Amino acid sequence: MIRLALVEANGHRVSRLAALLALKSVFARQASSISLLAAWRIPGVASFAATLFFCKLVAYTFLYWLPFYLSTTEIGGRRLSPQART
Repeated sequence: MIRLALVEANGHRVSRLAALLALKSVFARQASSISLLAAWRIPGVASFAATLFFCKLVAYTFLYWLPFYLSTTEIGGRRLSPQART
């Protein structure tokens, strides 16, 4: 059983189901997507994408390269990892 509650929309009392159906039809008309090129032309998208790319590049470089560097490089005359010297 669907419980129909009455809500006010533009001063008129309508059922909640009717209001939801009206909203669905509005969003269905506006749901057409834009192309990738059109999204790329939006101001700020290219600069944001480049900034995010380089931030992730730096973060992942340190995440994967720094442990390797610390385990293979002598700092202060000794290695920081417990591996035997070769």
